[in-house]
Amino acid sequence: MNREIQAVGLDIGTSKVRCIIGEPSDGGAMNIIGVGQAESRGLRRGIVTTTDAVAESIKKAVEIAERMSGAEIQMATVNLSGEHLQGENKSGVVAVAGVGREITTEDVERAVQSASAMQLPAGWKIVDRLPQEFIIDGQDGIVEPIGMHGARLESRIHILTSPSAGGQNMVKAIHRAGLEIENMVLEPLAAANSTLSD
Repeated sequence: MNREIQAVGLDIGTSKVRCIIGEPSDGGAMNIIGVGQAESRGLRRGIVTTTDAVAESIKKAVEIAERMSGAEIQMATVNLSGEHLQGENKSGVVAVAGVGREITTEDVERAVQSASAMQLPAGWKIVDRLPQEFIIDGQDGIVEPIGMHGARLESRIHILTSPSAGGQNMVKAIHRAGLEIENMVLEPLAAANSTLSD
């Protein structure tokens, strides 16, 4: 089992757990070399109800994909989904030091942080911040402000939140299944990116 694996995806849904293994082709595309699917147990509407049952479902899907591919995996990119995820649009503003100063990555990060300054319910955390647009000195519709000049930088951000315990329980189930997490991706965003990419 010594294949060069570039991508492993793990989709943990309420009805099915799916694992997909890919390796790079000569043309740079990804060849699917293994797919595994198992009945999902221990989840209800995207929330872990029984950690061990979720771990067993993950193990089954991974084992099927490993047998098909002839590869052994240790880590995967995992989707995040479920009714517990909530989104909210927020705005933030920061001053860019000096009139006409060039906007830097740090300025953008401060503007995003400013929009993220929100009171969360106890036990909740911010999962992701998705910039919608930036406004420089009243000019809206700006997608990439870095390198532009201005004195005032506003951000409009879509902030996704979820209960901390829900994510921790999913991570625990994945680790019990013998996998490390390479990355966690929001399922709706992953679906949109795959649909919109070339």
